[in-house]
Amino acid sequence: MLLSGSSKNNDNEINHDILNLQESRINDLQTHNETLIKELEDLKRKEPENKNILQLHEVRIKDLQDQLRANQDQLKEKDEQLKAQAIHIQTLLNQKSIEAPGAKKHWWIFW
Repeated sequence: MLLSGSSKNNDNEINHDILNLQESRINDLQTHNETLIKELEDLKRKEPENKNILQLHEVRIKDLQDQLRANQDQLKEKDEQLKAQAIHIQTLLNQKSIEAPGAKKHWWIFW
């Protein structure tokens, strides 16, 4: 009988410990749930602000893309100008090399 009595006590203690653990876990989960609810409410309150920030970022991105296109166009123009100058210089050099070296008049002969 003693064994069965001590067995019942052990079972009661184990059941009591299990109940305590379950209650503790339930309390932890409830606290976590409350925290999540508060965070969700904060996010809902900040949603319009976040949308405004997102819209501002989108406008800024569009402005930067437009500026990038303008810069690319300017670079193309500069490349074309540089190419035209290089062709002009090459033409001048070719004309200079075509002229006969003895055909030049001396500087003091002007008539």
